[in-house]
Amino acid sequence: MDKFLLKSNKGLEAPPSSQFTHAHTAVTPEKAPVTPSGQPTKIPLKDTTLAPVTPSREPTKSPQTPKDTTPVPVTPSRQPTKSPQTPKDTTPKSVNSRTAWDVIYVKLGEKIQMHIMCQRSNGKIGPFTSAGSASKNRPLWEAISDCEYKVEKTGKALKRFFVFTNSDNEVEKFRADLMNPLLMVVNVFGQKCAAMLISNPSLLAAYISLLPNSENFYNFKAETHHSNGMRKDRKGVTAESLGELGGSLDDYEDFMRVAVENAATVGGD
Repeated sequence: MDKFLLKSNKGLEAPPSSQFTHAHTAVTPEKAPVTPSGQPTKIPLKDTTLAPVTPSREPTKSPQTPKDTTPVPVTPSRQPTKSPQTPKDTTPKSVNSRTAWDVIYVKLGEKIQMHIMCQRSNGKIGPFTSAGSASKNRPLWEAISDCEYKVEKTGKALKRFFVFTNSDNEVEKFRADLMNPLLMVVNVFGQKCAAMLISNPSLLAAYISLLPNSENFYNFKAETHHSNGMRKDRKGVTAESLGELGGSLDDYEDFMRVAVENAATVGGD
C-alpha cells in the first residue's frame, strides 16, 4: 500500500518553477528596513482616525418676519370739497358801516344849518364825520353848502350818489339808495323829500343845493345871493336849470318855506 502511495506521489510531483513564470509572478513580502544596529525600523502607521467633519455652515438666514396680510384700507380719491353756497349777506359786516343817512335842518339862533346824520349797522344814529373809525378825535363834518346828484357807471351797473360839499370845501358822496328822509323825524318836509327822491332825485339835489344860500340859512350873503339862494352872477342853479330838471321857481320856493317851518330848533329863543 505504501508503495502504491509513493508511486502515486511521484506522478504528482510539482513541475519546475519555470513552468509558472509566464502564468504567475511570485510576490515577495516587503521587508522592513533595517537600522544600522540591525534592528528593524518601525514604520509609523498612518493615523487613520477620521477627523470630525464639520458640516458646511449655511448662511444664517435672519428670521423671517411674517408678512402682515392685513389689507391696507384704500382711501378713496378725495374729490375737492365744494363749500356750501352761502346766500350773500347784504348786511354790512362792520359796526361802522353806513346803512342809512339823511339831511337834517337845525336852527341855531337865527340861522338854519344843514348837516348829515348817519345810521350804522349797529343801529346807532349820529352826525357824519370823515374821521376814521379808530380815530379818538371825530369832529362833526361842517354844514352843507352844495349838493349834486350823480350817476356813475361801473361795468354794466349804474350807481347813484348825492355828492355834498361843506363849508370847508370838503367833498363826500353818499349812496342815493341809502337816503332815508324819514330817518330822524316824520314831518311834512321829510315826506316831500321822500317823494322827490323817488320821482326826481336830480331836482331834489338842486333844491337842496339852493337852500344853504337862501335868506334864512347860515351861508346866505346879501351881496352874492338872492333871497331864494340863487347867485346874482347866475352861476350854479338858476330858474332855467330848474325848469330843465322838471321843476320851477314857485315849486322850489314852496320847498324852501316847508324846510324853514320844519327845521329843528337848538338853543336860541
